[in-house]
Amino acid sequence: MVVRAPCYRSPRSRRSWRPLVRRASALDLAPKELSNFQEIFVSLRQMMLSAASGEVIAKDLPGDLVIRTRRIDPRTEAPGWFGTVTIKKSYVACHLIGLYDHPELAAEISDGLRKRQQGKTCFNFRKLDPDLSSELSRLSEVMGKVEADRNPSE
Repeated sequence: MVVRAPCYRSPRSRRSWRPLVRRASALDLAPKELSNFQEIFVSLRQMMLSAASGEVIAKDLPGDLVIRTRRIDPRTEAPGWFGTVTIKKSYVACHLIGLYDHPELAAEISDGLRKRQQGKTCFNFRKLDPDLSSELSRLSEVMGKVEADRNPSE
């Protein structure tokens, strides 16, 4: 869905008019879908925060949670990524970035959770099944323990 804002005059050509186009966001959803996504977001957010208790919360806004590790990436000289939970337009995305470093954990994912998987680390949800939620919680807890073992200074 594209929302058109009032037109403005182009700085390059004084004769042409171009519309200002804004992409649709999660806030443009119907209220029922948004409340369902908010419930899923709150559940996944609590799961992610409990698993990453010793990590750095980079962003915690309504509909967007970003957690970074305390470990500094030598290539980028920035904190590493632990995971994110974000409300998108048609789903809630949960990323467990540590699955890139530990593919053996990804081999243990059930078929039900694998159907929700997009790529290697992203899981998309429109509805939250309790079985999948508990499996994702277990997986994030394991990732939290792995990160805690990588940071022995604390």
